[in-house]
Amino acid sequence: MKNVLIEVALVFILFAGCSTTYKVTNFSTKEKFYEEFNNSFKERETKVTLVNDSSFFVRSGVEINHDTLLSFEKLEEKIHRRFALSDVADIGFSGSTTTSASVTLKNGNKLTGDEVKVTKDSISFVESKSIVVMNALVPTNKIKTISYKDRWRRMPLGVLTGAPLGFLSGIALVNIFKIKDYHGDADYLGTSLQMTVVGVLAGCITSYLIGFDEMYQFNP
Repeated sequence: MKNVLIEVALVFILFAGCSTTYKVTNFSTKEKFYEEFNNSFKERETKVTLVNDSSFFVRSGVEINHDTLLSFEKLEEKIHRRFALSDVADIGFSGSTTTSASVTLKNGNKLTGDEVKVTKDSISFVESKSIVVMNALVPTNKIKTISYKDRWRRMPLGVLTGAPLGFLSGIALVNIFKIKDYHGDADYLGTSLQMTVVGVLAGCITSYLIGFDEMYQFNP
């Protein structure tokens, strides 16, 4: 019974929600609060909760500028290019393939492209460019909280909880199923060590899935 109570307590510790909340009052100025926020939320999946308690997720990270929450979306732009061979200084094909190449023009511009086609007097290809689109989402006076999950911060807790939980489970399994070692004795050590490893793995996986909430509070 004692072991069961200990295991229940350990499970409660592991699954109990953990979070840190940052407020404007924790910083010397609102600008410092925004600066810390912007440094923390770059390229993170973010949950935004509004003062009316509705919420939405932003997967590519957010930033605050002039009291407005902004998101940045990365897009891939494909541009069809065609040049006369007389304007080309050099064509460098990638490895053994002739479908990708770097093209240097006589004016000094260097381009890379796919789907390369060369004729007797011209070259055509598709150039891919990554662009970032900025979207204005909502003014900060309509935001209640913004948070993200730190997946790794709880990991030590997962290890510290999973290891003893696994060890105690090993003892319980030996008592329930009468597990013996090759000497015919109760195999407490071997079974408990195996279950300790299982407990650590389970604790780490659970900690990663639950995460640790880092929350910035804008309005009550």
